[in-house]
Amino acid sequence: MASHQTIVALETFFCPIPPLDSLPCPYTLHTYERTPISEIHERIAPATILLVTTIPIRADVLDVTVSPHLRAIVVMASGTNNIDLQACAQRGIVVMNSPGANTDSVAQHALTLLLAARRQVVPTHVVTMGLDQKDDEQSQWEKKGTLMTMLRNTKNDQFPIALKDEIVGIIGYGTVGKICSSIFIYFSSLSNGPTGKLVATMCRALGMTVIIADRKTSLASTTPSGDRVPFQEVLQKSTAVVLCVPLTTSTTNLISVAELQLMDEQSLLINVSRGGVVDEAALAEALKSGSIGGAAIDVFAKEPASSATNPLLRADVRDTNLTVTPHLAWLAQSTIENYQQVLIENLCAFFDNKPINVVAAAA
Repeated sequence: MASHQTIVALETFFCPIPPLDSLPCPYTLHTYERTPISEIHERIAPATILLVTTIPIRADVLDVTVSPHLRAIVVMASGTNNIDLQACAQRGIVVMNSPGANTDSVAQHALTLLLAARRQVVPTHVVTMGLDQKDDEQSQWEKKGTLMTMLRNTKNDQFPIALKDEIVGIIGYGTVGKICSSIFIYFSSLSNGPTGKLVATMCRALGMTVIIADRKTSLASTTPSGDRVPFQEVLQKSTAVVLCVPLTTSTTNLISVAELQLMDEQSLLINVSRGGVVDEAALAEALKSGSIGGAAIDVFAKEPASSATNPLLRADVRDTNLTVTPHLAWLAQSTIENYQQVLIENLCAFFDNKPINVVAAAA
């Protein structure tokens, strides 16, 4: 049996810690609903096991003088860009994440954003509710008699395409992307698989055509693997591009000026991965110029986001076809339950010296 463990959970606000009675060792559990950055050092000091979701765990926190007993970090999320994985590897600290736990919710949110952007739900809601005018002012609907022109693309003078005409390009055919691509029919069998696959599954079930992007490399652009389509070709052919990739050095600004220029003027960009995957300044300019048809974003490079820190939230972008949500695609009761289950599995496997879901181990 493993020796006594001190488990410290720094942010149970996002996901309550479940009963840990099944752990094969004695333990002490310290839980904190939220942890200010200034208090991380103090709270992490006794930990042998650290539980986190979004809080940044950087090199200073991982210094042996700050966290001398730390053996493992369990991230109750799929993304680990908040963890200094290199510093963990150098110290031999095992980092485990929770892959696939939020797949259903993220894939459904991606589809919701796609449909909302295509039908311009947010802009038409604002105008119909009169949110952009005074209460005693005649509404735009009353003035014009119809608001159908709001759905017309001013560049090609066309109205929104139907689902059967959508060509959805999935970039990141992992757990979320795969179920965003055949909906409802295969949900039970594909749940907790790659998001990109679930997105693809859902889109196909609604009659959309789905194409899967190969990796963005010079080699992949000419010799796609299997049923994959070259990255640039996906951008050119798709009426909607859905991003389901993790944030890494190779995916930072994956979509920037050159990529946006390849997209059609009716094309939509949907991002449910990480904010840093998209060059937000370039996207803001593309929306304002009308070079793409719209965007729907759940994630931002710096979070929490505001108009002071993010070009997509500034006043000059508000009249474009942009739908935003505050990084909530992951949230569902099933996600919480999955995170709790994966936490127990990760801890038990670690104490059995057979860690799973490892994203960083000894260098």
